[in-house]
Amino acid sequence: IGRILRDAAEGLHAAHELRDADGRRLEVVHRDVSPQNIFVGFDGTTRVIDFGVAAAADRIHHTATGEVKGKFAYMAPEQVNHDTPDRRIDVWALGVVAWEALTLKRLFRREGTAATLYAVLEEPIEAPSALSPRLPEALDAPILHALRRERDERTPSTRELGDAIRVAIEARGARRAEPG
Repeated sequence: IGRILRDAAEGLHAAHELRDADGRRLEVVHRDVSPQNIFVGFDGTTRVIDFGVAAAADRIHHTATGEVKGKFAYMAPEQVNHDTPDRRIDVWALGVVAWEALTLKRLFRREGTAATLYAVLEEPIEAPSALSPRLPEALDAPILHALRRERDERTPSTRELGDAIRVAIEARGARRAEPG
């Protein structure tokens, strides 16, 4: 799982760093990081897919009746509050994916949209190792740092999140899986 998360983090970082022909950052934000959009190929390479929504004004869209649609359980608090999105919403979403992959539980998904949004905005976030004692506590810090509700306190980039996950895994003496 660590390798998948690291590769996804690096792929998102590459998108965040894209520049135009004049060298100006394009400010690409995926806006829809979720397990469904992290694909591991037969060759063992992880790919982040479905960047189609990255070109949209933002991931949330309104139907003709004004109903808000989206993958609410992976939305950062600032998305829920309709603030201007930046790369840190992808850090948050990858943090949710990591938390769920490590605990095999859902972090914010609840019965109904209102309960899910309340969970994203208000409910306490437990350390993954508290729910899965088999996990090293060293993984708690990078995951919980990515899930800070104040975006200015959150891990600033997916690369930094991926690096912190790598360090936590290697501190346990675990061997790094490679594609193939």
